[in-house]
Amino acid sequence: MVNENLTWKFATFAIGFAWLIYGALFFDYPDWDIGVSVVMAFSTLGAADVVWKIMKQKIYRLFPVAAMATWWCVDGSYTTYWSIVDPSVMIREGQWPMSLCLFLLCGAVWNIDQRFTMHQLLVFFRK
Repeated sequence: MVNENLTWKFATFAIGFAWLIYGALFFDYPDWDIGVSVVMAFSTLGAADVVWKIMKQKIYRLFPVAAMATWWCVDGSYTTYWSIVDPSVMIREGQWPMSLCLFLLCGAVWNIDQRFTMHQLLVFFRK
């Protein structure tokens, strides 16, 4: 189970990370570059699934930790990166809603039980 979940997590992370790098290289957004993509992606890799579990299991005593981790991955790392690199290019009002959606999506996707999902797909296609 652990190996399947890690394989799923790293495979989906690799796909998403490739899209982030592609976007940083080929889309013309001043605040989207490879550096911020790396910082935000690896922060999300380390925190999104844990935050999702905390929220889903309603572990209230850990909600402040989940909120801080979410803030760091969604906005804190972005703000810190651009404060150091070039503060004039930050577009926070457009960046954080999309980053929050992607962070929560990663948490949800990385907590899918692949065996259950595959079984459901097999049953569906056998009908």
